[in-house]
Amino acid sequence: QSNFKPVTHVLFDMDGLLLDTERLYTVSYQRVRNRFGKKYTWDELLSETRKIQERILPSAQMMQRVEKLIHHLCKHKVPIAIVTSSAGLTFEMKTSHHKPDSFLVCANRFTPPVTCLSCFLVFEDAPIGVKAGLAAVMQVVMIPDDKLDRGLTQEVTLVLRTMEDFKPEMFSLPAYD
Repeated sequence: QSNFKPVTHVLFDMDGLLLDTERLYTVSYQRVRNRFGKKYTWDELLSETRKIQERILPSAQMMQRVEKLIHHLCKHKVPIAIVTSSAGLTFEMKTSHHKPDSFLVCANRFTPPVTCLSCFLVFEDAPIGVKAGLAAVMQVVMIPDDKLDRGLTQEVTLVLRTMEDFKPEMFSLPAYD
């Protein structure tokens, strides 16, 4: 018996949950910082790191065990989408990662429209993204970094150690075959 509401749509955070991009962002910032000992303004730093990121982000690897769930959801025709705060040509930009706007905009793009926001399941790794998903009145599964203070995971719908621990049937989604 599950205490969770049935889910019809699934939203994934991209950075750190679907793709191992956080390490690549660190690399890009370090490369800019190390250049010539120059101090950058915020705009210069963003411009320079964006150039580097456009070159290295395509090499981002999918996080462990995510591909299995994505294939499973697609096989069973469960609508999915990616919500991200990454800026750039490749990814749609969230307007504010701690407010529900990005999740609500994404939810409104499904056809036919979905009026039951609690029918969405959000996968997040960051506390600020969890708050945004919850503010959107969606259910949120958090897969936090092992180093994250567990006090930051208390409001979430469900906390998992890895994506492999997720059991779709807990949210009335088709079970793995």
